Amino acid sequence: MPPGRTTKNKAIRLTTRDQVILRDLGDYRFLSIPQLHALHFPSKGSAERRLRELFEAGFATRVFLSARPYDRATSTIYALSLRGARMLRELDPASFPQVLPEHERRSALFLDHTLRRNDLRICLELLARQDPGFQLLGWKQAREDVRAVAQVRRGRTTERVAIVPDGAFSIRVAGACHAFAVEIDMGTVAPRRMETRYRAYWTWHRARGHLARHGPAPLRVLTLTTTPSRLERLRQAAITAPTEGREGSGLFWFALLDVADLRQPDRLLRRAWRVARRVDERIHALLET
Repeated sequence: MPPGRTTKNKAIRLTTRDQVILRDLGDYRFLSIPQLHALHFPSKGSAERRLRELFEAGFATRVFLSARPYDRATSTIYALSLRGARMLRELDPASFPQVLPEHERRSALFLDHTLRRNDLRICLELLARQDPGFQLLGWKQAREDVRAVAQVRRGRTTERVAIVPDGAFSIRVAGACHAFAVEIDMGTVAPRRMETRYRAYWTWHRARGHLARHGPAPLRVLTLTTTPSRLERLRQAAITAPTEGREGSGLFWFALLDVADLRQPDRLLRRAWRVARRVDERIHALLET
């Protein structure tokens, strides 16, 4: 029997909250118990009990990591099952709930990368719940919703470079709108490749290509990464991205992954961010101008 499946489904009465949880499992791709606790439950224990019941009823499936990069705390991870997806489609025929493909289940790095992205997104959701002055206007992560292409100059030649952020979101705070593209960096991409990616972002932004995706709100490209040394290497790569001058750009902002803290979601907005400007060594709050 494949891991994460039961031999016989137990009967269960689905509540409205259960339906929301199953939709979130499809929308987020999968969620850990701490993430489910933050979104839907008063305690981790209550999250564990109800997800176990949804699993035993066949509406959710468990995902197992063979290794946990960067020392993430061990916890059970749940995804939407085929039965859960069918049930959601019956409730809303226009919906297309996502079931996790088998090859994605087998990749520990992919799973941890996605959990990190989920942490960021959940922090935004929690901020919107806790602060009436903070509004999450939208979050996108599907490739077709975030992909763009830039023409990047390399000497005398021009190369088409795809821009596919891990997510994109917009917020309204104190009446002002802000747009962001997100790069979750697990330290696996060479800095030279990241420099090309940043140059593509800069070229695309300079050509005002971001307006079609994000509207007129100011855009920042956020990179969340693993260690201070990795952060500084990426920041230096972004400083060299603009083709005119070598002073960097306020387009690129950097912080460590743990700034997306489910227990303290407002850490995301505090002074934890470095900007890719050569003359700027300060630590910034996210929404500083």
